[in-house]
Amino acid sequence: MKRGEVDKNELASLILDSSNHGVFLLDKNKRIVECNKTATELLSYKKNEILGKEFVFYKDIKQKKEFEKLLKKKKEFSIDSEIKKKDGSVLQVKLYT
Repeated sequence: MKRGEVDKNELASLILDSSNHGVFLLDKNKRIVECNKTATELLSYKKNEILGKEFVFYKDIKQKKEFEKLLKKKKEFSIDSEIKKKDGSVLQVKLYT
């Protein structure tokens, strides 16, 4: 890499980690392929504990089904929801695609 050039992956990570919002990037199987520091802090997980795992932080099965139904439509959406933290407590969030 030439002097003054920025690695695109490094830049993407810097931008992601600068967000005050918890961000999860999911693959087509709903597995977490990336997340930012805010996301791990909000849920009280370490990054290595959740990367590669399915997004399973739903409060209950009804919310999981609702979220998966919206994902299948492959359209942008935002919903108010609740997710579980590592300690089992519930956090009110807004989920976006």
